[in-house]
Amino acid sequence: MATTTQQGHFLTVDELGEFLRVSRTVAYQLVKRGEVPRVRVGSQWRIPRAELERQLDAATKLERLSDTPEFASELRRLAEDAPPETRAELLRLAESAASEGV
Repeated sequence: MATTTQQGHFLTVDELGEFLRVSRTVAYQLVKRGEVPRVRVGSQWRIPRAELERQLDAATKLERLSDTPEFASELRRLAEDAPPETRAELLRLAESAASEGV
């Protein structure tokens, strides 16, 4: 079992799995695919806790908003603060939502 550093700034991949209640394999897949914020420290990955929590909060908020008229504008607002690799996808989704009248 991983040593808990959840009060700290970074999580290990094992702690990410515990935090999300997924298997170690799934946690590694999320990290490898870049689906969670991560930094490499030597040969190991670390997940910045604050960034992960912001990402999860945003995803939860988007899920609640997805059926509202404000969805496209909220996606655009989130894109402003998103890292470059996420920004383009958020803007694409916003345009798609706007064209569908969501």
